[in-house]
Amino acid sequence: MLREDNARLRQTMDQQERALQSYQDKTGEEAQLSRKLNLLVRKAADDLSLLLETGVLTVNRFHPRAGLLHKHSDWLRLMQEYSGREQDLIEEQRRLIEKTRTTHRSEYRRAVREGRSGTYLDALKKQQAKEAREVNGQCKQYWAWYELNDLRDNYRQIHHSGIGTDAPELNQYLHILSAASQENSDSEEEAGNGTRCRQDSGRGRSQDRAAGAGTQTAQRAEAAKKQRLQEP
Repeated sequence: MLREDNARLRQTMDQQERALQSYQDKTGEEAQLSRKLNLLVRKAADDLSLLLETGVLTVNRFHPRAGLLHKHSDWLRLMQEYSGREQDLIEEQRRLIEKTRTTHRSEYRRAVREGRSGTYLDALKKQQAKEAREVNGQCKQYWAWYELNDLRDNYRQIHHSGIGTDAPELNQYLHILSAASQENSDSEEEAGNGTRCRQDSGRGRSQDRAAGAGTQTAQRAEAAKKQRLQEP
């Protein structure tokens, strides 16, 4: 009797483990698909934002059927919700530059208050300039964005119109920003693939152990174009 009870218990546990493994496989595949779709939507939103911003694509609000824009505006919400990863990166880099500037000003003023020698102040300025170059090297996207907007503003003030979308002087800045978008997408996709590989590897080890023990053990998945910085 006890032997039969143990057999039924083992059978029940095996069934539960198989059901759990099947559920984890399904949710893992769904999570991977969700990551891929999320990356695709984000990239499409960024591309669409860039094309509209540069004027490669335009919206004709004088078209007889322009009212369709109000009825079919989901793509606008898509851009608002998913686009702007570059803006987050640019803002992060802007804060880093401003923090460095503030730190350098504070250090220099403190050295002056303490009556440090001219030799010391010169050495401090050289060290700060080196740090500034290193920070600017990490903030290429910010400086590309800064120069791009500065170029557009200057052109608009001089010519009283927007700069042409095919202007060659825009290319270097747009290239830097586009490269940043692609790098972010690649990094996120690689991270997702790495998680999936770890899940698959863990499941394989689990199945090996289960084969030896007679049961299946379920695994539970889970860098500026401009090199400028104000001197103190």
